[in-house]
Amino acid sequence: MNATKDTQRILFIHNKAINYRLPLFKKLSICKNIIFCFTRENSNIDIDKLNFKGTSLNLGINVSFLKHFQKYIKILFTYDFDIIISGDPYLFETQIAFIVSRFRKKTFVLFSEEWIIGSSLKRRLASPILNYIVKHSDACVVPGFRHKNHLIEMGASSEKIFIAPNASYTGNFEINKEMIEKTRNSLGVGKKNIILYMGRIVEYKGLEYLLRAFKKIEEKFEDSLLLIAGTGNNELKMKRLSEELGIKNVCFYGWVDEETKKEFFEMADLVVLPSIYHKAAEAWGLVLNEAMYHSKPVITTNMVGAAYSLVKHGINGYIVKEKDINELCNAIEKIIYNPELKKQMGSKSKEIIKFEYNYENQANGFIKAIDYSTE
Repeated sequence: MNATKDTQRILFIHNKAINYRLPLFKKLSICKNIIFCFTRENSNIDIDKLNFKGTSLNLGINVSFLKHFQKYIKILFTYDFDIIISGDPYLFETQIAFIVSRFRKKTFVLFSEEWIIGSSLKRRLASPILNYIVKHSDACVVPGFRHKNHLIEMGASSEKIFIAPNASYTGNFEINKEMIEKTRNSLGVGKKNIILYMGRIVEYKGLEYLLRAFKKIEEKFEDSLLLIAGTGNNELKMKRLSEELGIKNVCFYGWVDEETKKEFFEMADLVVLPSIYHKAAEAWGLVLNEAMYHSKPVITTNMVGAAYSLVKHGINGYIVKEKDINELCNAIEKIIYNPELKKQMGSKSKEIIKFEYNYENQANGFIKAIDYSTE
């Protein structure tokens, strides 16, 4: 390749310009000559106002799909790039980008967050294609070591896989204690311990099993509250389940903004992500990053990609078997009713997340992969 590492032109294809990725994109745009193509339009982000070059398409199911697809193909064939970076190989835009990279004899870097094979018919049928892309990419970027092992199992060589540890943030960490106390009072929490679930209320998040576990806790203790922050298509079903179980100390708060999210993390004694395998596993689980930034113990399941990187079992939280209500209940009890353990685990969480899972290290993982792919 004629371009040097300083002059390489990079096309980075990503599904959305989502908030938690923006610091990564900004850092990469400072280090590299890079333009971003977001393929699944996000109306909450104005691409023109971002501090890096990018264009937004919508290749989802919509009436203008053909127009956006034609524009996507035009970008792939006319943009003067040396390297393409694109996301998980089961996305059709990644498959097309890979084909174009081979046709144009350009370098291809795969960014994959898959760590366990999905069970959907589409995923199974596409397996030979996905394995080929993984095996023949010039370099691969993954968020954790479990994801790296998965790509090795799919045929990629270890030396071409680089870890860019997933980072997330919840904004300014200046905490207004008076505001937090006001929020506690508005929720009627009092002095109760708060077990926090933060995220979408959809089937694969496993909230059903957290509700059932909390019911067992509530039968023995009355000084805890399950705070559920988020919305989703399973919300009504979970509210009905809560009523059927007769849970008293539960609050379905609904959607939260960034400031309220920060307050909830600060209020919480423990954060739980009880995801299950439902056609696929949780690719990462960034709520764990955010909880750990706030020095919280965390509990999650063996169906969460981040569990194998962020959670040190018995050190800063627990990893439990998916759908195992008794194991989840026991893990919650161990932390919530042991103040010293809760404090130690929270401190360890902050230590783990602060020094490794930050945007600087994430950007460096991508840069190493880019440099390796063109050696």
